[in-house]
Amino acid sequence: SLRKLEAEITRKAKMEELEHFIKVIECDGFGEKLITQLYDNGFVQDPADFFSLQKENLLELERMGEVLATKLIGNIQAKRKIPPDVFLRSLGIRELARHSSKILVREFKTLDRIFKVTEEELSAIHTIGPVIAREVVEGLKKKRGLIERLLKHVALTSPPTPLSLPLRLRSGQARRGGEGGEVSITTHDTAAIDGSASPRKPKVLI
Repeated sequence: SLRKLEAEITRKAKMEELEHFIKVIECDGFGEKLITQLYDNGFVQDPADFFSLQKENLLELERMGEVLATKLIGNIQAKRKIPPDVFLRSLGIRELARHSSKILVREFKTLDRIFKVTEEELSAIHTIGPVIAREVVEGLKKKRGLIERLLKHVALTSPPTPLSLPLRLRSGQARRGGEGGEVSITTHDTAAIDGSASPRKPKVLI
């Protein structure tokens, strides 16, 4: 029947979403068969549910022992800190692969800014054309609910602040010292990828 066909299509899409997430964050132990069991038993319906899994849930599954269940819970809990580009790739958005995710983080820095990026802004970047820009912008809008659920469980690690050549100081401060007239640059990290605006302790970069 049509309803059964729709259910099969939905299930297949969910399986692909869950498997893609686990593959991208590189979490060991969660293979296709286990993910299918978790979905069919109602324990995992979207990627955010992996982080709410309890050992008792796993022990209800076939051929699942105490040692393996404990190990699997440890594996997923170890993934509560994720690099921002990996987080973006894990969402399963078409065209938001390794290259484009790194560009988004490099150019727009915070998730808040990434959510607000327009197709025009994105397509204007070298190597990102209008097709990729459209897929990424629309995909981020569709995945907003999942993103919000995931951020209740994971923290994004901040990328290092890029720095140009010593004479191009950006917004940093320079001071001259030493007999050789060396220049040392002190700067603050940019706002964290989650949008936090609190500055970090200054670091001497050179």
